[in-house]
Amino acid sequence: MTEPSPRRSLTRARLIGFSLVTTVLVLAGANALVDWLGRRGVVELHRPDDQVQFVEETLLEKRGDVWVTTDYAEQNMLPSRFAAERGDGFRLFVLGGSFAMGSPYSHQEDGAESPGGMSTWLRARLSARSPDTAVEVVNLGAGGEGSFRVKRILEEVVQREPSAVLVASCNNEGAASPSAMREYLHTLGGYRLMTKLLAPTESLQGRTLHTVQQDVVTELRRNFGENLREMVRSTEQAGVPLFLATLPVNLRYSRYSMSPFADGVDITGAITRQEPEPCVAAGRTAYEEERWQDAVTALAECDDVAEALRWTGLALVELGRYDEGKAALEQSVELLPRNRCRPSFNDVIRRVAAEAPAHVHLVDLQRAAEASAPHGIPGYGEDGDEQFLDYCHMHWRGYAAMAGTVQEAMDAAGLLPAGDSTLVPPLDELADSLGAPAMHQHGRVQAARWE
Repeated sequence: MTEPSPRRSLTRARLIGFSLVTTVLVLAGANALVDWLGRRGVVELHRPDDQVQFVEETLLEKRGDVWVTTDYAEQNMLPSRFAAERGDGFRLFVLGGSFAMGSPYSHQEDGAESPGGMSTWLRARLSARSPDTAVEVVNLGAGGEGSFRVKRILEEVVQREPSAVLVASCNNEGAASPSAMREYLHTLGGYRLMTKLLAPTESLQGRTLHTVQQDVVTELRRNFGENLREMVRSTEQAGVPLFLATLPVNLRYSRYSMSPFADGVDITGAITRQEPEPCVAAGRTAYEEERWQDAVTALAECDDVAEALRWTGLALVELGRYDEGKAALEQSVELLPRNRCRPSFNDVIRRVAAEAPAHVHLVDLQRAAEASAPHGIPGYGEDGDEQFLDYCHMHWRGYAAMAGTVQEAMDAAGLLPAGDSTLVPPLDELADSLGAPAMHQHGRVQAARWE
């Protein structure tokens, strides 16, 4: 057989190289075109599930002498704007999931932040405390997001001259952090378009309302801790004080849906365990009939441990065995969080804050909520809404109390601007200035609307 000449082989190699380069250029051009069309709203590139896991585009852009949230950011964040130059002002960024956003009082679809969430109370308190300082509290919370996305948001935030950053993230830890390659692919418009076309978001009908939990909780806990440590490292490099907050846990949550005002609407019993196994059903019936001890006895034999512990804990509380009841309720949340922060994850936050450099400060909102709850067991309260409105979102009084705890932590760290805490009005007076009756009604309406 005749061997190909070196010249012919070289020509073939050049053709292959030319083809590869051309292919890469065509794909890059197509990706750039798709990105351009996406930024102008011609093509929708983002799937809802991806928007709470990845930061696929820039969140903040400069327009004149202010920074504003981009159109992409406002798909799951509240619109925000703040000065391009902080100057002598005080600028606090609040990051995290819907708890940080202030749900159900605020939602991105409303086009503005409504009074009632923790950020609004912080803004009101700090402005009253330091009337001579320009106070900016920038709410960059987003419903459904976990700590992996929060750490990416933080990487952008530390470049915007923060005086401090508050991270209140723990309620949506149900999936392991994505790989670096998968995260990179989600920055490409072409990849997002193909994903949206080939793997569209499944219908919401029949889907769980709470974050699906992986079986290996130890991996989730490890991922969560590493995400927090990366936040510590990025703020340390930027020289920005970081406040890590534990989250209040509604231990007395006895429902199945996201709202106590529209419970059981369009949800499946298999996912929510609203129709439990016969053993749990019998124990729950005994609880509802106020046969507390019978409930405890029946539930001790159940195979569905998470649900059995839930109703056991509630029954023990009614029996006045508060410590036992709280322990059972905490273990139930540990096994079946329903989007709430597992108690062990709050412990991770405490541990990371304790091991971190001096620029990191702990804000223990969980302990603060317990301190103000009857018998140290947070829940709805005697009138049904003293602390929480639903499974993890607080009544405006609860959010106001948490804002007070944050202010105290910042004051203790010496990071607040010059001012006088005695200038902060009492809660009811501050609430009247923000519109207490409207807040009360708005929170209930918004919570029910979710269903």
